[in-house]
Parts: sequence; C-alpha cells; structure tokens
Amino acid sequence: SAPPRSQTPPPAAPRLPSPPAPSPPPRSSATSSSSSSSSSASSRGSSSSSSSSSSSSSSSRSSQSERSTLSSVISSVLSSPGPLTSLLTGLFTSAPSTPTPVPESAIILPFTISPADVPGRFQAWRESLWFMPADSASQIRLGPSEQVLVPFWVWDVSAHTRYQATLGQQPQGPRTRTTAQTREVAASTDRVHKLTACAAYVHDTQERALAGRYSALAKDLSTDSIKSASRAHSAPPMARMLDHREHQSVWLKEGEPAVKDLERARVGEILARDYNADASNVLDLQVDIHFPNIYHQLVYVPVYLGQYHYNGSDYKWLLNGRDGGATGERPFGFGVLGALANSGVEKIRTALW
Repeated sequence: SAPPRSQTPPPAAPRLPSPPAPSPPPRSSATSSSSSSSSSASSRGSSSSSSSSSSSSSSSRSSQSERSTLSSVISSVLSSPGPLTSLLTGLFTSAPSTPTPVPESAIILPFTISPADVPGRFQAWRESLWFMPADSASQIRLGPSEQVLVPFWVWDVSAHTRYQATLGQQPQGPRTRTTAQTREVAASTDRVHKLTACAAYVHDTQERALAGRYSALAKDLSTDSIKSASRAHSAPPMARMLDHREHQSVWLKEGEPAVKDLERARVGEILARDYNADASNVLDLQVDIHFPNIYHQLVYVPVYLGQYHYNGSDYKWLLNGRDGGATGERPFGFGVLGALANSGVEKIRTALW
C-alpha cells in the first residue's frame, strides 16, 4: 500500500523580481505632430462647440436686450414731442402733428359778424335755398358754431405767352376737309391773372369735403380786396387757426396749372377772333408760357363752422365772418309746392273714399 500523504503543503518557490518594462521606442516627428494636431483639433472642437453654444445663448440674450432697448427708446421718443416724433407721425398722416408756424407776413382778416348774428344769418341762408323740405323751418335744430381762420394763398401772376399755330383752309361744309394750304401764325401776349386757392391742410374725409366749400366763400378774395380791408393784429382768442400748406406745393399743384389753362384758352380766343380759326382747322399749336413775376400772399379768412340737425341727420354749414356769405350741406325736398301737392292729393283721396 502507498504511504500516506503528508498534509503539510510544500514550501512556495521564492518570487523573482519582475524585469523592468521596456521603454517605448521614441515617436517620430510625424507621429508626434499628428497626435498633437489631433489633440489640438479635439480640444478646438470641444472649445468650438462650447463657444458656439455660449455664443448662441449670448446672441439670443443680446438680441432680446436689443429689442427691449429699441422698444423702450421708441416708446420714449413717441411719448415726448420733438422733430423725430413729427417725422414718424408724418409718415402715416397727411397733415403734420404740430401746427405750421404762421409767417409774420400773413394777413388775418377780422370777424365783422358777431356770434349773436349767426342764427339770423343761418335762417336767411336756409330760406334762400330751393327745394328744401316743407317742414325744415320747424324741424331744423341749429347747433353751436365755431370760429375758424381758414388760410388762402392769393396770387397776382404776370404771364408772358408765346404761341405758334399752323392754320389750314377754313372748311366750307360739314364734309369739307382741311386742305394742304396752310399758314403760320406766331405772336405773344402778356396778362396778369388774379387767383385764390385754399391752403388748409386736409386731415380726413370731412375736411376734404369742407375744403371745396371754403373756396366757395372766397370768390371775391383778391389782392385788391385785401389791400383796402381792415386787418386784425392777432387771431381772436376763441378762433381756431387751421394749418396751412407751403406756397410752393400749392402753386405747383393748383396755381400754375390754373394759369396755364387760362392762357391756352386765351390763345384759342385770339385765334378765333383774329384768324377765324377753330379746332377744325388748327393743325398745330405750340404754346410757351413764362411767369416773369409772381406775387403771393397768405391770407386768413374768418369763418363760422357750424352744424344743424334735421330728420335724424347732421349737416355742416359755413358762414363767412367778414362778408356774410354762406354755404354748406343741405337736405332736399319739394318745399312748399310739395306740401301743397301732398295736401291736395290727401284731399282728393279723402273725397273719393
């Protein structure tokens, strides 16, 4: 039989020290540069990602702050009066937000009709209208009136016109055509025209409708009439002075075209009077108009602006505070004749039934 095994483990073999790890071979310059570049690229990528995120957040914060700053600046500018406020509001309105300063050379005509005389003037104007409703005398309710100073540009324009016309043979019948026999006519004329145009700014549709009626009150306004008229040293304290348009804009839009139309019509009258010419035998016409002298004056005309109520509607009316001329909106009806006709029809209907 085998001898019994010993329970004591054999002694462990002594451990030898591990040999030192071999040093890595030196890297080449290309390898080191590539690793450094890759590490720098990775660092740049991380930094760029972080910087992009930070820049996006900072840009969003800056844009929000800029928007809030801009809105606060705009609100502060619009809340305070100044030239920039007038410019911004003038982009969206047809009239300036602040009144146009009145030049010292402007003439202010005084009110010669007192406010106490306005109701009587209104009744006289109403009675002078044709085809008013029969019950207008009893149903019209006159409202308050306001004193207004309306600006007008008044001109004395010297016009020098040269014209050259080619005239054909005068037709002898309705079917006779102008022949080739022509003659040339050339001459020049000089004339002074007196014009008036309303210079009030138009703010809305109602004032646009009133602008034409303002002009109807100034038919007799001219440089000759204002020379002899009395003048007010200042505007009445209760009168509202309307804003006026500059002279150049009113002249180019209304004054100059009106004078040129008058001069062309005058040339036609001269050709018809001196050469028996009309539209049928004027082959060519050239008109050259010059203005050697233009005198202009800004005049404020006193006007009462009022309204009256009739049959559920409001009507505006104007009274010249200087000479008493009146115009305005009005209702229409058949007047006294309509009332008589209606009463006659009613009597006939009663008799028949």
